[in-house]
Amino acid sequence: MQDFKTFLFESKNLGELYHICDYKSLKHIITEDKLESKNYGYVSLTRDKMLWPKKDFIISIDGGKLSNNYVVKPYAYQGEENGNIVYFKNEREEAVIAKSIVKISKYINFIAIRDNSSTNLLKYGYDEDFQWVYDDNKNNVLKLLSSIDKKFGLKVQKGSTFVKDDKWFKERCLIY
Repeated sequence: MQDFKTFLFESKNLGELYHICDYKSLKHIITEDKLESKNYGYVSLTRDKMLWPKKDFIISIDGGKLSNNYVVKPYAYQGEENGNIVYFKNEREEAVIAKSIVKISKYINFIAIRDNSSTNLLKYGYDEDFQWVYDDNKNNVLKLLSSIDKKFGLKVQKGSTFVKDDKWFKERCLIY
């Protein structure tokens, strides 16, 4: 058995990490139970829940649980300035060193929709990037959101906070 001092120095304390995505990506992540990278050799997560404000959904992930099964490292993009390699120091990205995170549902704390995103998503059928989200009709979106609410808890992001607000969802006809 470890002593407390050893436990303190060896435990991983990544806290809450986020994956920010559009409806199409969210649907793929939930139905496949996998978060994968198609372009890189790692899966990108962030500590900044305000990142990518035009994306509709935020998946909250337990970084501590995730790091028990995957290598998670801070990542900073690099560029060149006056012939020197420089790193962007304001990055809050975490790289999961794997092509995919399987059984992602084990690590999800909750899923949130941004307060300002529901207008285009349901009224017009597209997200802020004008990507079409409906497969057949609005009912498919509602079924997915209802199943997410039952399994993980669906929240709304209001400013920098996440709240469970059934009234908000019902007023927007986002859950049954």
